[in-house]
Amino acid sequence: MNAPSFFISDATAIISVSISVGRRHTSNSFSSYGYAVKREILKNYSGFHTQKLLEGKSIRMMGVSEHEVDEVLQHAKSNLRIAGFDEEEMRLRQRMSYRPHTLKLPQGPYIFCDFRTLQLPGIELNPPVSEALKRMHMLAADPGIISVMNKHSWRVGIMTEMALVGYVGISPKCILSFNKNHGEEISLRLRTNDLKGFRKYESIMPV
Repeated sequence: MNAPSFFISDATAIISVSISVGRRHTSNSFSSYGYAVKREILKNYSGFHTQKLLEGKSIRMMGVSEHEVDEVLQHAKSNLRIAGFDEEEMRLRQRMSYRPHTLKLPQGPYIFCDFRTLQLPGIELNPPVSEALKRMHMLAADPGIISVMNKHSWRVGIMTEMALVGYVGISPKCILSFNKNHGEEISLRLRTNDLKGFRKYESIMPV
């Protein structure tokens, strides 16, 4: 005689009863917990397949305390929360701070040969010129810019940071960059109108 098949409904019954008993069971003994589960199954689910499944068999249960379960659930909720704009900006700054301070500039015939930051007599710029130089190096090492320079065989004598001429989005005339003598000098406007920060990298790139 073939053994009866194990139906999904049988497994669902065992799981349901296990959860129910687990919520009421306070004993530290897993053995007594298993007996309690088996007793509940036989009492509430007396179907043919369930009885055959448990006939002459013992049930071994494993579990953790409710306190441990609550800790795991609480930790999962904290990890799944959506980060706000301030937190996302802080993470971006942290990632940038982990980057090495020295950026490897491209080598070859089609490159920016030199760099010069903005100098205003009697004015101490903040962000400092060292940060402006990093931005210029980032532009020079940008894969998109490198690709265009190689494609057109462009070699630039010097990249410079230009002084503010007009206010972006305000003045009727505002210069963001200029090209002197077909690549002898490329000058870019890196700083914001108030000189207290840099323009977004993406807005400098199309220039």
